[in-house]
Amino acid sequence: PRFPGFVYVNVRACRGGQRAACRGGQRAALSIPLNIGEASGKVGTNNRARFFAIARGSTMECGAILDCIEILNPCCQVEIGKSRILLQLSNEFISGLIFESLRPLLSQF
Repeated sequence: PRFPGFVYVNVRACRGGQRAACRGGQRAALSIPLNIGEASGKVGTNNRARFFAIARGSTMECGAILDCIEILNPCCQVEIGKSRILLQLSNEFISGLIFESLRPLLSQF
């Protein structure tokens, strides 16, 4: 939840052509909770897993965005470190959600 706020604050520090890359960070950061929410409302196992997988992909994209922010705005190393930890925990959590949503299909084998 804190990661989207971190991205929004740091996007303001981006200048010129850097802003386009930073806006991608805003989109990816917001995509994580939105796709988790959408997955929670889905009924079918495959649908739920698909939206959880999209959310997980967004966490991976956010990791790359953190690399870019680190290069473009190196003054916020502590916040970047905290955000990397949050992303790693989010990624692990979402991976668990994917596994749990696919458990009924996996139990057939």
